[in-house]
Amino acid sequence: MKGMRRVVVCFLGFVLMCATVPSTHALTWEMIDVDTDSTIQSVSLALTSTGAPRIAYVNQGSVMYASCDASCTDPSHWSSLDLGVAPEGSGTTVSLALGPDDRPHVLIAPGLGNGTPAAYMYCVGDCSVIDDWTRPVAVPCPEDQFTFPSSGLALNSSGNPRTTCVSVRAMYEDYLLYFASCDGDCHDRAHWNLDIAARLVNVPIYLVFPGAVSIFNSPSSQGLPRITYKHGDPRAGMATNYLHCEADCSNEENWGGSFISWKEDVAGKLDMKLNANGVPRFVASGEGFEYIVCADATCAEKTYTVFNNRYAEALALTRSDTPRVAVLDRKEGTNLAYASCDRACAEPTGWRFEDVITEDGPIVSVNLALNASQLPVVAYAQGNRLRYGVGQEDTGWGTASLVGVEASPSMQARNYVAMLLLPLAMALVWRTLRRK
Repeated sequence: MKGMRRVVVCFLGFVLMCATVPSTHALTWEMIDVDTDSTIQSVSLALTSTGAPRIAYVNQGSVMYASCDASCTDPSHWSSLDLGVAPEGSGTTVSLALGPDDRPHVLIAPGLGNGTPAAYMYCVGDCSVIDDWTRPVAVPCPEDQFTFPSSGLALNSSGNPRTTCVSVRAMYEDYLLYFASCDGDCHDRAHWNLDIAARLVNVPIYLVFPGAVSIFNSPSSQGLPRITYKHGDPRAGMATNYLHCEADCSNEENWGGSFISWKEDVAGKLDMKLNANGVPRFVASGEGFEYIVCADATCAEKTYTVFNNRYAEALALTRSDTPRVAVLDRKEGTNLAYASCDRACAEPTGWRFEDVITEDGPIVSVNLALNASQLPVVAYAQGNRLRYGVGQEDTGWGTASLVGVEASPSMQARNYVAMLLLPLAMALVWRTLRRK
């Protein structure tokens, strides 16, 4: 009996020691179809302050807005609204941002080569009927020879819109990149302002595409812009560049920038997110993908983590500034995976990849966000299906720790209790082993 007691006490001590190690678990995913009416070509996801999903998307006939407030892995809890805007060409994209009141703002950009400006609209009511929305307004951009509208939209802390556009003054040699902002009645073009953020003159480029837009809403400002753009020749490759402004962005001299990445794939994905200090992180895809960390807001110094396979679609940052990435097996691939890293993220070996789902056709326009528990939420298009999914921790015994998500409150509580009991358990083990 004495020997058995020693075995039992030692086993309990071992269990408690293991329980004090902060652990994370593999994710189980719940995936649903939100819409299956027609081919989906662009998707944009945002979460409200309470974590409720909102999705703007483009199908073959219109721009749509979908929302859900509870039990959102049940398709019957979703509602969709036709925003009454017909897509202009197969390349029409949509960008969704939520204001401080959680009301949606939508930017609709026509396909490249269309030459028409982006349209902006927003909700002023409960957003369930079209009368709750403003009429679309064309975001102004100087109409020289041609314009390239941005597919990126961001809001400052007051909910005022920010985007970009490129004016082509002379094809192949003279381009102006504008930062577009509005602080008043934004469904009136007269209230929009255009500030030159970059000039590309007498350089050997073929195209300039405006890209991602983010706003750092610091306590001392109404929003500091960080924007990206691509330029180059699609036959040879495209360079991605980053621009930032820290004060008086109407003065062109206050804009600074740096080179981010070079990809041969003209349509390679780039996603940018800002950490709590307004410092950008990027994922850039082409043949493989890169995770890029800037040392500060200027991004003059940066580190690259290079993956020679997979295709990054979307980036999210945890509250502790660690990356979460939605990746495909290839461009427009059929396998969606979730990548994470919590330490040593400059080395590919510090990352974990977990398969989410394999579809029977190409997956496009993947979006990723983290909910209040820091667990992932995804939305994407697959054929005529608008897909939505949530990753949940599987905390059962024997589950492999595949994905480094932050510990949930329940896991943290378990670890704290175990840590308090550990000294007692170790004392019992030591006393038992010393008994004659």
